[in-house]
Amino acid sequence: MLKQSELHIKSTLYLHYASEEMYDTISNQLYLSFPNKKDYRYILYQGEGKNSRFIYNGSENFFLDLADSTIQVAKHPKEEDIYSNTTFNISYVTWRLGLNSFKSNKDIGKKISQESLNGKKVYKVELNIGQNFLSKTGVLNPMKIKAENLLIVYLDQKTLLPLELISQRVGSKDFVKTKIEYLSLKGKRPHETSWFTSSYNEFKPYKKISLAQLAVNQAAPTWSMSLANQHGSRSLAEYKGKYLILEFYIKNCGYCIEGVKKLNTLQERLSGKNVAILSVNSQDSEADLHSFIRTQKPAYDIVWDKDGTVSKAYGVDGVPHVFILDQEGKVIYNGGLDQDKIWSVLDGKI
Repeated sequence: MLKQSELHIKSTLYLHYASEEMYDTISNQLYLSFPNKKDYRYILYQGEGKNSRFIYNGSENFFLDLADSTIQVAKHPKEEDIYSNTTFNISYVTWRLGLNSFKSNKDIGKKISQESLNGKKVYKVELNIGQNFLSKTGVLNPMKIKAENLLIVYLDQKTLLPLELISQRVGSKDFVKTKIEYLSLKGKRPHETSWFTSSYNEFKPYKKISLAQLAVNQAAPTWSMSLANQHGSRSLAEYKGKYLILEFYIKNCGYCIEGVKKLNTLQERLSGKNVAILSVNSQDSEADLHSFIRTQKPAYDIVWDKDGTVSKAYGVDGVPHVFILDQEGKVIYNGGLDQDKIWSVLDGKI
């Protein structure tokens, strides 16, 4: 499998999280070059997706946004940053970089059988990686939750190249799957100059817009937003005289999902107190908004910041993010969804 000096592939990633009603398909074409026969981890690549290109030339990792003609460049990136693009999640690269450790690791349960996949004879390799999470670079990282995880790989019997990789938890319907098609290299080898940032002078450097967050003691901007989990709306004026825990979140965010349990616990703990909890969603579609409510079952109100105006006004550039407003609508807390910190701010006031 490691004999190839270059490959041109189409990689299609399927995210299938039935438990959270989250489904997505991401497809990219990749040119992979392996110039150092003695170092199988040394990989150069050029990838192309919808409105984007991403390139690693051995010293620079850069991303081209074709829609807004911007470029992001990272010089001398670490290995995990080289493969930060989603397309490397459970990918050919994952298999290549992890193969030697998979073979030598005695704690991994291994099973090999012969099967047929789409009419082609394949080897089915089942790896029981236990209570570990597989990184994009094939590294096993321990998980805090109890789980038994599998990596299933279908290899072409002639070339031993991976055709399909599946990451799945035992007993779960959730999985991540990657299908790989090996394409002709004819006419697809990148031009020599395409590997260097100097060839993309028409692209302007990407600049992240930093939003000014509300400071403690600052009066919070007023708003009115539609409720997502019932009819009607909520406005900041309705909470005058109460303390308000205002959380900003999105659907496809692990910390936000964990945050529902924390906020439900706070809601129960604060029952009868002069405090309200309200969550704000500003990035998801209406369908995703209702899917989150259906699967996560928040015990507090959720409003939809449909055009993102409120999130921008509050300076939110990461989630989950929490503001606590006092009875007059002034900020008394600005930070993460930390139950202990939230409680310490409110303790003695309610």
